[in-house]
Amino acid sequence: MNLIKQFTFDDNLYELKNIFCITSKDFFEGGFDINATLEEKHRFYKIALEYSRLLKEMAIKFEDNIIIGKDISEKYIFEEWSDLKKYDAFNNICNTINKKQTYMLDIPKDFDIIDYIIECDFRYFTNIDFYFEKMNLIVQPTCHTEFFLFSDDYSSIISSIKEILQNFPSLELKEYDNSFCSSS
Repeated sequence: MNLIKQFTFDDNLYELKNIFCITSKDFFEGGFDINATLEEKHRFYKIALEYSRLLKEMAIKFEDNIIIGKDISEKYIFEEWSDLKKYDAFNNICNTINKKQTYMLDIPKDFDIIDYIIECDFRYFTNIDFYFEKMNLIVQPTCHTEFFLFSDDYSSIISSIKEILQNFPSLELKEYDNSFCSSS
């Protein structure tokens, strides 16, 4: 992971109304409760792992720079729950990423960082988005265990995403309809 100081980023992408999302029939709202059963945790991590694998395949297929950090976010990247430091997932990400910095991921070397981010975003500890620089694409993992996709040129990426999704039969691409994708 390389620290970067300057790059071009169009944060107007977050204001797009016609966006896409990747979702599944099985989803969690904000991770799992502290008293979750082992079976519930297993289901959650199975979903998180599938999305992490999807993002890694996208990184390989798109051959693009992926930028993360303070300059890539619709809001602040770390949540501010009073008890966050009790959670190993949050501590892992804090030991890896400084919330006041911006980084370019070194693919595939930084695949473990993708795992940390997906887990923390899905558990609503963080709001770290992935910016594919050349494609001008934001992939935003949400606490609803789905990805929002923000792009000003879907025509250049949707067919590639559909092709990648063929390896993930439980995930599907949908147009966002101003409600949670997972409930549509």
